[in-house]
Amino acid sequence: MRDLTAVAAALVAPGQGILAADESIATMSARLAAAGIEPTAGHRLAYREMLLTTPALAGGISGVILCAETFGQRLARPRC
Repeated sequence: MRDLTAVAAALVAPGQGILAADESIATMSARLAAAGIEPTAGHRLAYREMLLTTPALAGGISGVILCAETFGQRLARPRC
C-alpha cells in the first residue's frame, strides 16, 4: 500500500497535474465539429497527438488519462 501512496503523491506533487485526454469518440467529435473540423478518426488522433507531444509537457504533467480509442493509435511522427 505504501507504493500506491507514493505513486499517488507523485502524481499530484506541487506543480504537477494529470492531463485528462479521455473524451469519448462522441464528445471529441462534437468538440471538433463545433470548431468547424470534420470529426474523423484522423482528426481525433491529430488533436491527441498535439496534446501529447507539446514541448515540455512532462514539466507540468505527471500522468495522462487516455480513452480506449487511443490505445490502438500510434504517433504520426515518432518522438525521441
